[in-house]
Formats: sequence, C-alpha cells, structure tokens
Amino acid sequence: MKLCKLFLLLIVFGSYTTQEADRLGILINKASVLTFEEDIVDVELGNADYYLKIKGRCLLLRAKKEQSQPTTLFVRYGKHKHFYVAEIFPDNNAPLQQVIPAQKVIEPAREVSITMEATPDITTIFSPHETQTYYSYGIRKDGVQVILTNIIHEKDITYLRLFIENNASIKLNLSHYTFEYISFLKKFLFFTSKKRKLVDPLAAPAAIELAPNSGQYFVFAIPIYTTNGGLEIFLGESSQGEREFQLSIPSKILLKAHRK
Repeated sequence: MKLCKLFLLLIVFGSYTTQEADRLGILINKASVLTFEEDIVDVELGNADYYLKIKGRCLLLRAKKEQSQPTTLFVRYGKHKHFYVAEIFPDNNAPLQQVIPAQKVIEPAREVSITMEATPDITTIFSPHETQTYYSYGIRKDGVQVILTNIIHEKDITYLRLFIENNASIKLNLSHYTFEYISFLKKFLFFTSKKRKLVDPLAAPAAIELAPNSGQYFVFAIPIYTTNGGLEIFLGESSQGEREFQLSIPSKILLKAHRK
C-alpha cells in the first residue's frame, strides 16, 4: 500500500518536472550518506528493506540485506519544502557519501488530478454569494489576512475556500502551497509523536496575486483524509525573503464540515 502511494507521488511530481528520478545504490554493510543543501523535513520509503536515520542535512541509509528489493525514496527538505524522488537498490560498491544537487522548486498545482476521473471545476463548488461558515481559523501577518471561510466534502475530495486580503502597501504574490494532515500517534505512557502526511492539491490557483488594499476568495481541492490532528496549510511567496503564512484547521472542524 505504501509503495503504491509513493508510486502515485512519483507520477504526480513527474507531471511538474521533466527531470527523471535518480537511481541510487545503497550500501549493505555500512550506511550510505546522502547530503542535501538544506535540512531534511521528512522521508518516506516504499518498503521496510532499508534502515534510515536523519541528521540535519544528512540522510543515512543502509540496506538490511543483499536481497533487499529496489524501492522508491521520497525526501522533503528545506524551508521552501523542495522534493527529491529516487529509486534505491542494495549495492555494496556504491560510494559512501553522495551529495544531492539542488533541485528546482516544483511548480504549483495547475488544476491537475491524480485520479482517473477529472477533478470538478472548483469555481462552481461555492456560490459567489456563499455564506461564510468560519471566522476564527486564519492568520494576520505583515499586513496580510488569510482566513478559512468554508469547507465542503464531496466524494473523495475536500474543498477549502480561503479569503485573502492584502492590506500591505506592496503587491502580494503567493505561488507555493503545501497541505499536511497531522496525526498524533501514542508511543508509551503519556508520550505521543506527530506524523505528517503531505498531500498535493488536486486543484489550486496557478498563483495568487493581490494588489495593495484588495481581497479575494480562493478555492483549493485536496484528497479527503481522516486524522486526529487536523490540517496545516502553508502559503508562501516565490521570491527570496518571501512572506509566508501558515494556518491550522482542527480535525473536529474537518469531520463536521458540510458534505455534498
């Protein structure tokens, strides 16, 4: 199941860039060290045939045995959440250290679907006169206000309607979107760990551009998912020194949202 999920991720990322996935040999008797240009955020493997450990910008990988099956490696790293996808396989002749070159930033979603059925037109999901349901889930920062106003579940898709208002004196241009479902896992006694599930938008604005002293509604579509922690949304500008905005939606709000 996990291998299937990572395979789907590879297909999705393949639609954003023409760069082919790398094939990396991984040592068996000792750990291979993959070094990225920025700190690693999280890692997923397609199977359990490899040990892994994260140390800042370094990822330590070791194949458990010579018969370990080739699988997909998915790494998310850096402040701007770059992605790296590769196929790994056991190879005791592989170099001990490998430096992963800088990756291009993935283009924002442009109304693509990872399902066989076409994603519905997001502009028709909410009426222009739709009454605002939520008022308190949002952020005010640097003269910009981002508020969640509505949620609708339809089939296997969750639609989120945001109102973004630019009260700053400079133009706002958001083009980096990240959506993460958060789950809390019990470990022992009262301790828990946080698990993040990154989901790619099924449909989203190509870019959000707002002139000073203007505001507008924007709609995003993401895969529906049940979680006990909620959803974290990240919106960021593309230029260096960019402004970025993050808002959290509790799981109880997602579970009680209207379904079509």
